[in-house]
Amino acid sequence: GPLPNGENSYQYSGFWVQEEDVNQDGDHNTSEGVFVFNYRDAVNKGDKVRLMANVTEFNNVTQLTNVTGIEICSSDNPLPTAAAVELPVENLEELEAIEGMLVSNQQGLVVSDLFGTGYGFGNYGQFVVSSKLHFQPTEIALPQSEEAIAAANARPLDELLIDDGVSASYPEFIPFPDETGFSADNPMRIGYSVPNIEGVM
Repeated sequence: GPLPNGENSYQYSGFWVQEEDVNQDGDHNTSEGVFVFNYRDAVNKGDKVRLMANVTEFNNVTQLTNVTGIEICSSDNPLPTAAAVELPVENLEELEAIEGMLVSNQQGLVVSDLFGTGYGFGNYGQFVVSSKLHFQPTEIALPQSEEAIAAANARPLDELLIDDGVSASYPEFIPFPDETGFSADNPMRIGYSVPNIEGVM
């Protein structure tokens, strides 16, 4: 797929679909989106699709697999309204409820981690944002103290992993901190402000 710099890169093996606004069920505890594991058929942003598939779980993410009979009904449709997400959340079920959906955040999060899921910014173009900077619990409290335990428990509720959408390791182009891409002259640093975010959860 195309990158912001015009080059092409192998991206994820499929696409996300989300229910149109008019057909959503109105239940804020259930997601209106899902990942479709299918890289054989060309599907573009804004396509309305109809397909048959099996529901499975992969790495704790619901997805549709063994896709058959995919049909593009129309193209250039407006995207569904983005679901608002704010950090910190009260529990992780809040994030589960918007899995696979278009989401947005305008609270001015900060870059809080460049290690991400353990692969790192340079390896996979990933970084973490939070409502504030977090410290190792034992930097701010005694080991096993209530304060340290509370800090450890609070962190997972106040972080989102931002990914560049490219599955290849060590990509030549990383589209952060802006569209010109990461470089020695355009670094990515802990504490940078992220005014707004829009993407698929």
